[in-house]
Amino acid sequence: MVSSFYRRNYSYSDYRGSSITHWILGACVVFFIMQHILSLWFRNEVIDYGCALSGFAVNRGFWWTFISYAFLHGSFWHLFFNLLFLYFIGKEVEKTIGSRRFLLLYAVSTLAAGLVWYGFNFNRPAFLMGASGSVLGIFSYYCCLYPNQPMTFLFFFIIPITLKPKMLLWFIFGYEFLSFIFAEHAGLSAIANSAHLGGMAGGLLCFILFNRISFTQVIRLRKKPTALPMMKYTVNMSEREKMQSELDKILDKINEQGFGALTQKEKDFLDQARDFFKK
Repeated sequence: MVSSFYRRNYSYSDYRGSSITHWILGACVVFFIMQHILSLWFRNEVIDYGCALSGFAVNRGFWWTFISYAFLHGSFWHLFFNLLFLYFIGKEVEKTIGSRRFLLLYAVSTLAAGLVWYGFNFNRPAFLMGASGSVLGIFSYYCCLYPNQPMTFLFFFIIPITLKPKMLLWFIFGYEFLSFIFAEHAGLSAIANSAHLGGMAGGLLCFILFNRISFTQVIRLRKKPTALPMMKYTVNMSEREKMQSELDKILDKINEQGFGALTQKEKDFLDQARDFFKK
């Protein structure tokens, strides 16, 4: 088991593919098709009152709408940009934290976005739909994972712009916060900026819980920590079985929780084990 792992890949990306990311993408497409078929028959009443999030729905006990709203979209372009963003960012996050944690991250971001939006709009005749809050939650997690790794995107699909993720995250937060104060909260915009902020908060909360760090460390966006001394291991043939047993436990942890769940000591052990088993 040990030698075959190192022959496969030492990047720790053996997470059985972007299964959850693909399932979410597919579910959003299926729901979008069903949404528009039903709208032709029932003039959006089933969708708006039964699946979208609103004060009307929650007051009648439709608690599932705190999740189902994220699979609905108002237009093709609304769906397209959310899924495009989810595809490129989501699969990278899922590779790092594993499918189970990624699913939890998506669910928490979705729920947080819905709760924050509902808190400010429960008495308004408004509906919430779309995965924007969920996607921003995943993007927030990505920015915390790789705060200083430059990323390039096309502004208006034309102008290439390269920024560090942490700078882009602060920019988006500032824009969403100001838009919420001066537009949505004032009743001047139908864009759910509060849901976007809630989704970002959900992503940051998951990052804190998954990595067991403080909120202050998240705000600083993981400044480079002081280098830890390299763990040294002396291994002889009589200790090989013990080392292999410990390595199997770490590999099982990676499969279940993702590489990001490992402690620094476990990562250092993997480095030593890789060199040993290559001999």
